[in-house]
Amino acid sequence: GLSETTSVHLIVLDPQLLETTPTPYSVTFAVIFPCERPSAPNNVTAVGGEESLRVGWDAVTNAEKYKVYYATSSFTEGTRPESLSSGRSIQANSVTSLTVSSGISANSTYYVGVSTIDDDGNESLLSNVVIAETGVVDDFWERYSRENPDIESGFCFLATAAWGSYQEEHVQVLRDFRDRFLLSNMPGRLFVDAYYAASPPLAHFIAKHDTLRAITRTLLYPLYAFAIVMLYSNGWVLAGLGLLLCTLFVLRRRLRRAGRPSRRLPRLALGAAATILLFVPFAAYAESPIDMVFEVKAGPYAPDQLGSTYDQYFGDDSALVFEFELDYQLYRGIGSAAIGASFGYGGVTGKALTPEGETSIDETSLDWLPLRLQAVYRFDLLAQRLDVPIAFQVKLGLDYYLWWIEDGGGDTAVNEQGEDGSGGTFGWHTAFGISLLLDWLSPTLAKGFDVEWGVNNSYLFAEFLYASINGFGSSSSLDLSTDGTYQIGLALEF
Repeated sequence: GLSETTSVHLIVLDPQLLETTPTPYSVTFAVIFPCERPSAPNNVTAVGGEESLRVGWDAVTNAEKYKVYYATSSFTEGTRPESLSSGRSIQANSVTSLTVSSGISANSTYYVGVSTIDDDGNESLLSNVVIAETGVVDDFWERYSRENPDIESGFCFLATAAWGSYQEEHVQVLRDFRDRFLLSNMPGRLFVDAYYAASPPLAHFIAKHDTLRAITRTLLYPLYAFAIVMLYSNGWVLAGLGLLLCTLFVLRRRLRRAGRPSRRLPRLALGAAATILLFVPFAAYAESPIDMVFEVKAGPYAPDQLGSTYDQYFGDDSALVFEFELDYQLYRGIGSAAIGASFGYGGVTGKALTPEGETSIDETSLDWLPLRLQAVYRFDLLAQRLDVPIAFQVKLGLDYYLWWIEDGGGDTAVNEQGEDGSGGTFGWHTAFGISLLLDWLSPTLAKGFDVEWGVNNSYLFAEFLYASINGFGSSSSLDLSTDGTYQIGLALEF
């Protein structure tokens, strides 16, 4: 709010009049320094969880952002924020509530205040100061493992079992690949958690047999080579490899349609032939061979065998599970028979509970990654021979569900025995479905899809899924079974 004046001296010299004495001109400007503090937020509230605080406040007009201050030592309303010598602060942008977890401990008392920051960077005095107490809450894993002490979890490294040492150079390369390319993103972290959960029994078994260790090393060498390429190649090399793979895939599809197996072409001519075939379409349409089916699907899923503990945390909510499936057809005649594999992801989130059973501000989640290996039969004779755009499919297979449970801080939950809340459960599933042949709606578009991309048929389908995921009756496995659900998806046959 200060208003001051200052003199700016402008020296004028005409270069044509070298003897002219420079003349100073005094020009006065009014310069405004906006340094008035904005208003502090009103009605600040704070509620403690186990290792978190939920803070809320009323919005302030023209506020650019807010700042939340918290400490175990007291401070009062109207305190100048820059004078605080203890505690922590966190910026809250333009929201009016914030969950704070950094530096929060259980069974502690915290003083909490909020300040306003305007668009000139001026910060208000502190708002009303409130007190919040943190306690102890149970996430789903803590309570479920306490009520079901037979449940097991844990992890180990297959590579360590295969090469015999955590420090062995091959293991070190794989660890570097994990740290750089997997732990740096959410899907990678989920995969690592799932791998840690799935490996213990197999790793222990492999480590005891030299023959199995040798076989495992052989199987891991391609992954080791891939890790070397990713760790020590530059971006141009990786881009070139990706382009080469895409080119060979398109070449393979076009050669199959033309009836010329790619193995008859000289290897040195592959690059030139691929370049030509990528840009020169075939004049005559002939349906390409069919041997694979790709499906993407989604549907609700609720593990309904986890008892009342699951209901307390997650109620009757269902997760929306996405799955991707690839089938290879071994037989085509009266329908088709195939073997396939699929993977997916689903999860539910609920509130953690206090020892008294009351809802906490902390969240807890149960996530799972279903992996399936299955036999598939599709009866598509009506669609292919009688022009009736209906097909049916039945599936039966073995499953392995990787699962992990998170606490209020977003970390893998740990129970009272120090066991991580992550693991894997074996089981089986069956599915029955009906499909609508989309080619029937637009035959011309379907032919173009085949010519350009090699996709022969497209189906919209719905299927009923029953999954028994309980370790084949093992009391030590987390039961992720469902008595029945449905999935809707798109299938591409090529």
